[in-house]
Amino acid sequence: MFGALAFIFAYLIPYWSGFTTMWGGVTALVLAGLPLFFMYTASNRFGVKRSNAAILGIIYWIILALSTIFLIYYDIITPYNSIGPLPLSMKYVLPFVAYVVIMLAVTVAFIYVIRMWSNEEGRQHIRAGWWVLGVLFTTLILDFVGPFSVWKSPPLPFPYDTITAAIIALILFYWSVRSGIPTRDLEVVLREMGGAIKEERK
Repeated sequence: MFGALAFIFAYLIPYWSGFTTMWGGVTALVLAGLPLFFMYTASNRFGVKRSNAAILGIIYWIILALSTIFLIYYDIITPYNSIGPLPLSMKYVLPFVAYVVIMLAVTVAFIYVIRMWSNEEGRQHIRAGWWVLGVLFTTLILDFVGPFSVWKSPPLPFPYDTITAAIIALILFYWSVRSGIPTRDLEVVLREMGGAIKEERK
């Protein structure tokens, strides 16, 4: 129960930070870090050829940069900074929908490619981590439609936005728990803890 509550509040914190923070300060930067996973962890631990990971990562960076600049920054953030809260219009909604569709599709596709190139350990880690994408993209979408966004009249006003966010966070929590795997690092920690407990009992 406490784990679920902690997860919900941890989910709400970036949500409450607002769309203008989420689109660049969190989502774009977190997604921009994904190629580093390709190039470093996937290469060093999961058996992926470094040159292949680097090529994939660079392509991902290019797609992320172009979609973020042209679909979010120019089409939504620039008008918002210029005129203030925006009227709810498809002129601003469609670029966001295009951004989410493009980046979600590209992210999932590229991760599947890395998974295909990975050893069994890598496939297990990737399979266990899909819920993280759920956190990133649902938070961004909720921020876009909620009262912390760019709209004069948000489609999802308070308190329904926070209730919706809490429900989604709870679903993501149970997804993350069901996705958990016993990693090598965790096994080492548990063995060390077991040894420490035995020593204390002596």
